[in-house]
Amino acid sequence: MEGPCAQQRSRGESGSVKILFYDARDYDRDSFDAQLKNYPNIKIDYIEADLSPVTASLARGYDAVCAFVNSDASAMALEILRGFDVKLVLMRSAGFDAVNVPVAKDLGMTVLRVPAYSPEAIAEQAIGLGLCAAPSTRATPASVRMTSPSRASSASTSTARPPASSAPARSAPPWSASATALA
Repeated sequence: MEGPCAQQRSRGESGSVKILFYDARDYDRDSFDAQLKNYPNIKIDYIEADLSPVTASLARGYDAVCAFVNSDASAMALEILRGFDVKLVLMRSAGFDAVNVPVAKDLGMTVLRVPAYSPEAIAEQAIGLGLCAAPSTRATPASVRMTSPSRASSASTSTARPPASSAPARSAPPWSASATALA
């Protein structure tokens, strides 16, 4: 069975992926830009506006959008995105209750989210999801985690997960992969 990363790689495009990053903050730009120099086939444009049916048209010409927990990925927003040929919705949060997953699935869109995270893991996970969208990149979230600045500066070579957040987890099944495909 082919996963969302393989589906994105097999698109046969020029090898680059354009991602529109909604609701971008300075810390988002800093962490993603620091990693992007290693992945010249990924282009991210950042905007302050959050995803909604009103702002979905800003994604014209992009392959994917990256949204946050408060984004409005309702049926209307998803239909607008799909009309502009956006096929991938990357959620940089564990929550996805604002995403109409059945509509995304019906539209042939892939929705990926962070299954669980510590505060230090958000940038690593989102880059890993973005790498899955890159047709010529075969890095896995595990290799992203192993080469992260926080791990590179550590004397330990342990690949253990960072401590879980103290926030209560939403009820969800245990995940067997780093990225959870919802649609």
